[in-house]
Amino acid sequence: MNKHPSIMLEFLSVLNKQHLQKIDEIIHNNLNTNIALIDEIIHYIVDAGGKRLRPLILIYMALSILNTFKNSHNTSIIQNNIYTLAAVVELIHTATLLHDDVVDESSLRRTKPTTNAVFGNAPAVLVGDFLYSRAFEMMVGVNNLEIMRVLSKTTNTIAEGEVLQLINIGNLDINLNTYLEVIYCKTAKLFESACELAVLVNDLEFHTDEYNTVLNNARNYGKHLGCAFQLIDDWLDYAGNADTMGKDIGDDLRQGKITMPLIYLLEYGSDLQKQTITACINKIVDDNAVNEDINMLIKLVIDSDALEYTKEQAIIESEKAKSSLNFLDDKNEYTKALYYICDTSIQRLT
Repeated sequence: MNKHPSIMLEFLSVLNKQHLQKIDEIIHNNLNTNIALIDEIIHYIVDAGGKRLRPLILIYMALSILNTFKNSHNTSIIQNNIYTLAAVVELIHTATLLHDDVVDESSLRRTKPTTNAVFGNAPAVLVGDFLYSRAFEMMVGVNNLEIMRVLSKTTNTIAEGEVLQLINIGNLDINLNTYLEVIYCKTAKLFESACELAVLVNDLEFHTDEYNTVLNNARNYGKHLGCAFQLIDDWLDYAGNADTMGKDIGDDLRQGKITMPLIYLLEYGSDLQKQTITACINKIVDDNAVNEDINMLIKLVIDSDALEYTKEQAIIESEKAKSSLNFLDDKNEYTKALYYICDTSIQRLT
């Protein structure tokens, strides 16, 4: 399934375009209100764009399953519900970003000022709440109790992940296992759930064992891709490009977030590396750090093998995601898209 990067990107660009248009139409049609401030903020958010990766994964997984098994009788209803759920997933993701930016006091996202920077913290939080509630209102229209259960659990898990991350700010004792739990909850869970919804929405007529195989493989694809995606972001926080990332290098570090590269050095680095990290993180937590401290820590990570380790872990997660797709017909374009998303995500590590 490996192709030249330009071929994969062109394939995804063409395929994404038609589906993104449907997602955006549903989002716009469901977010109109009589409150001018809500409408203004929503238009600001939607116009900011974004990859829409989670809803696209849901769509491609669901349509690949639909084309692979062809054992459903309500194809048109299923297709309508697929796009509705894709929009729901995007609204939930956007709500989490609004709340995250307030908590992190972020001023830049996707190269634009954050919603809280433009409109203030209170409007950003309240519109985030509005997006959550509207997402669940749309979800009810799909009329599937199991789908509601999955998304309710997902929003709880994401919130738990954000709290886990918050209480581990500046925690020099955090280990790799704890960190993997954090990134599963705050990032990978929504990927995993998007793929689970892709199975549920198809209303498959399988025996239990076959159904569970499909469900577990779909979940694993989302979980491992989500973990890879977060580890790539960890790598980019030290070695990325601010112009393409839409935020400054070292943003997570400046907030005292101890991500995979630092955790690796705290466990396996030299005594000098550990001492330097400890001193800088303590200054960040005490709000005494200056740019020279941040730059010194970034250089320390870049000059070590921590980024290579983080990259290797991201690639491992991506390969696990791809290996979970064996249950799908690899000749249909939606399965190809799922493979290509893994590969193009890893290409950000260059």
